[in-house]
Amino acid sequence: MNLSYFMRERTALIRLFYGKGRLPFEQMQREIEDEVPPWDPPPV
Repeated sequence: MNLSYFMRERTALIRLFYGKGRLPFEQMQREIEDEVPPWDPPPV
């Protein structure tokens, strides 16, 4: 069993999921910070 191969493949898979999974959250965060509708500030 080649442990280094397994670890490289596993970490590559984790990096792929992290890279693809974080994009919607980063976009949502940018929209909230830029106050793009429907992310208007709450009424005072």
